Amino acid sequence: LEADEIATGSFKITATPETLTLRGAHVKAAQLQLGYVQSQQLTFTAKDSTFEIGQFRDFSHPAVFENCTITGTPDTYQTHWMFGTTARSSTSRSAEVTLKGGSMTSGNASCDFQVGAYGCPKSDTLTLTDGAAVSTHGWPAIGRFAGATGTINVVHGTFTQTHEEKYINVGEDGHGTLNVGSQGVVTTRGRLLGATATAANINYWGEVNVEPGGVLNVGWINGGANMAANHKALNVNGGTIRASNSSPS
Repeated sequence: LEADEIATGSFKITATPETLTLRGAHVKAAQLQLGYVQSQQLTFTAKDSTFEIGQFRDFSHPAVFENCTITGTPDTYQTHWMFGTTARSSTSRSAEVTLKGGSMTSGNASCDFQVGAYGCPKSDTLTLTDGAAVSTHGWPAIGRFAGATGTINVVHGTFTQTHEEKYINVGEDGHGTLNVGSQGVVTTRGRLLGATATAANINYWGEVNVEPGGVLNVGWINGGANMAANHKALNVNGGTIRASNSSPS
């Protein structure tokens, strides 16, 4: 899609062994799906494009958004944004989503932002670099359900959770990792949890790594309920942890 073209309705990209590139496009859709359960490889790149999306869902292939503006649409953005597929299939590929610059704003307080949503055999990753900025007002979850593995890398950019009564779940019922790199800033007005799984799901893991030059702004840190001591880790490897303006509740 070249400049000024608009896609409306549902924009569903099924995998083919090809590359799809959008340049200067305007995409407006209730859902943006990439791949779903297909076993073929698809590489998706968007440059200098604008997206008005109700829901990101079933991202299961490599995708790069370069200098793009991605915004949840007011009428439909209450639904969850999922990086990773909802289909638990051995043929599902990993979500490998990279934001190079630009911005992504998702959801209101009812909208989850999930990386590694469901229990698929592959891991899912979201990487922020080149000054990319992500903002969500709902519940960010990394490793959402049992069997899921998710990672967020904030290498050079910002990841902000703006609701003081919400928090970032790192390893909720699955395996979650949050890496804050040398030019990364992660801010939550509420809590940062290493994990908060149910007692029945004991094989989950939460890890937060703050590298030199990285900054973690947080209201308070909770190791998570029902979590074994060796399944949670906060590693400050020369980075900085600061208290945000919120207070514990």
